[in-house]
Amino acid sequence: MKISRLTIAGALVLGMLTQSGAAPGEGIQLEEWNLSPYGSLQLTQDSNVFLDEDGAEQADDSYQYKYGVYINRPSETLGLSVYVWGLTKQYDTLESLDRTDFGESASLDITTPGGTTIFFRQSYSNVEDVDYLVGERAKFSTHRVSVSADRDVTDKTNGKLTYRFKAKNHDADTLNDWWEHLLRGTVSHDVTEQSDVFGAIESGVQDSDGNRDKSAYYNVLLGMSTRWTDKITASAAAGVVGVNSDIADISEPSFEGYINWAVADRINLSAGAERYIEPASIDDDNFDKVTVLRTDLTYRILTSLRISVSLRFYDLELANPYITGTGDVIDKREDVFTASAGLNYQSPAKFLVVFVEGRVTDQDSTEEGGDYTEDIVSFGARVLY
Repeated sequence: MKISRLTIAGALVLGMLTQSGAAPGEGIQLEEWNLSPYGSLQLTQDSNVFLDEDGAEQADDSYQYKYGVYINRPSETLGLSVYVWGLTKQYDTLESLDRTDFGESASLDITTPGGTTIFFRQSYSNVEDVDYLVGERAKFSTHRVSVSADRDVTDKTNGKLTYRFKAKNHDADTLNDWWEHLLRGTVSHDVTEQSDVFGAIESGVQDSDGNRDKSAYYNVLLGMSTRWTDKITASAAAGVVGVNSDIADISEPSFEGYINWAVADRINLSAGAERYIEPASIDDDNFDKVTVLRTDLTYRILTSLRISVSLRFYDLELANPYITGTGDVIDKREDVFTASAGLNYQSPAKFLVVFVEGRVTDQDSTEEGGDYTEDIVSFGARVLY
């Protein structure tokens, strides 16, 4: 039955490719509001569905429907955007993995008459996907909220205050749910017309179902940001990050930074890095020390044809020794490298985009059986009204 469904799904994609006559995908205008419903169909081949070690992989095909709506109200003083989505994924043979995911996000930007800018960001997702901090596929929800106020104190000095909340909840009873409340203050001062130095102090509380006590979190950074040219902006900061409680006393070097470079009219390059600490989902009274490095490149070959390449590296280390399922005590650490590439074609019918994507993931783990490689190839089409 599933094979026939995949055949039907493939026929639908091919049918979508032949469509050319339709109104441009510019959304539905309702006075100051713009609504853009969309839907996509994607066929995927996965070489290692269960992220098993080499020699034990199990491959399968799947098809995925994704649907949602973008709602946008642009304004110089009060800008609002909302995104709501759902996803249905079904496998060819591994029917027990069929699932439905959903989520939403919202942003609100307010500029007061006095010159203060207030940013509100909120997102929620309930998905079944690879959780690198768990080391396997898991079903979990993530809720994020951030509110920040930004204001020029003098002609050369700027102050910013940000509150952040994050909560992660798992369906599996064997994994710990956790949350954090963090407050960050940043002061920057212009040293030239193109550069400024800044200092940031972030502190707050972290807690987990598996931890006996709440932990005090801190991250102190000193850095510099610059605009070398109209096409290059960059920022880099370094400092110390840690948690303190009755169960932990961790202090580690921290850093964060980014660079955005418009290499040419059709080529854009961005890169970033950050290091932070979170409560561990897989172990009680423990914490994940996380390092993330990223690079993204987009190249618009033609007006209608775009290539994108993304590289990700995750260094995930448990702060305290970990007892494996076999009773061994290890220093648990995973290095995860992911490389992906995609080709997007904007058809003459502006509402239709055809795409093909490929991704390779490789994990090295200190835990026996934790190494794996996964190759994924997808193609599909997306319609945006």
